[in-house]
Amino acid sequence: MRVGEWVAIPSVSTGFARPVQEDSPHLSEFPEGITLKQDFARWRVTQTTIEDKDIYVVQSVPQAGQTPVSLYFDEESGLLVRLLRFTDTAAGRVPTQIDFSDYRAVQGTKLPFKITTTWTDGQSTIELADVQTNVAIDSARFRQPPPAAPFK
Repeated sequence: MRVGEWVAIPSVSTGFARPVQEDSPHLSEFPEGITLKQDFARWRVTQTTIEDKDIYVVQSVPQAGQTPVSLYFDEESGLLVRLLRFTDTAAGRVPTQIDFSDYRAVQGTKLPFKITTTWTDGQSTIELADVQTNVAIDSARFRQPPPAAPFK
């Protein structure tokens, strides 16, 4: 990947546990629901810095009716550090920024243990203490609870 270069994403996945592009050390993994290859045909690579780290910015080139997406990858580790997406609303285009940090290895896959989502009027942070994969969960935990007692 070179700065200013147009790139095509030949292999895309939709989960943290699978690589976005198997042959690229600079493209990492990212969250469920992003379908890059299906949604965007062209990408542009630029560079920036975030918190004194060199960052590759992979920016979508939106077609008619699409809103842009920018993916920020740590140049050294290749890990996704930020996702910036936009949503068209009646009030105009609204940005949502998702920052990924505190990556730790979980069964051979690096996962972000801190995820901060910022939007125009707020912010939420998810901080994980522990992640376990393929843990058995008792099906009773998914049963519908009994009806609430009537309000008196």
